[in-house]
Amino acid sequence: MDNLKNKWESLSYKDKLSYSLAIAAFALGWIITIIGFFVSPVGEIHSTVLWVLGQSLLFTGSIIGIAQYYHAQLNDFKSNIINTIKNSKDDEVLE
Repeated sequence: MDNLKNKWESLSYKDKLSYSLAIAAFALGWIITIIGFFVSPVGEIHSTVLWVLGQSLLFTGSIIGIAQYYHAQLNDFKSNIINTIKNSKDDEVLE
């Protein structure tokens, strides 16, 4: 649990806001869907409720997907820079 807490604390404000909005949209989409069962006519969910659920799931997926893609690209860029620096140092030592 401490590892998860450390990861959360290391995130930037933008990332914390993005993940918080994604969690809120996911939860609210499901809450609206569940409430739709109890609104008249009972047991039926209106198509607009399902549309809202779909939009909330789409929003959640896109936020998490974009964040993961961005972090993967950033890590690749960092590793390329580190490898380039190491290779240039190795070349200087050989000369």
